[in-house]
Amino acid sequence: MRYPKEFWLLFLLLDRCYTHCQEDGLGILLGALNPQIWADGLPADRADLAEWEDTHHDDDLRRDAFIKRVIAFLQDFCCRYGFDFSRTIVCLENMDDAEYAEQMAAAEKETAAWCAAHPGWQSSDP
Repeated sequence: MRYPKEFWLLFLLLDRCYTHCQEDGLGILLGALNPQIWADGLPADRADLAEWEDTHHDDDLRRDAFIKRVIAFLQDFCCRYGFDFSRTIVCLENMDDAEYAEQMAAAEKETAAWCAAHPGWQSSDP
């Protein structure tokens, strides 16, 4: 995993959206991306991880920029697999700064734990 902080933020944002909209496709995507299932700490679907990491063009973790990247990732996933993430996208677009900051703090905590459990991986820290 090249960018664990960004990945954890993606995962936690999508997990938060799932608690609100419970789209079936999102549950499937979260299952494929969940880094807590396997001992190596990587998602079961490495192709989806690679797709996410390929969207990493800079270290901009500001709410609007990062949510735009997440939405682009979801739209690409929709095109490839035929899922409908319209409610998830609305949930992301309506996330306020406080909710985003809460998810960012959680992502930082998960990243620290993940990096400690998987020595040798580096966390990007913009």
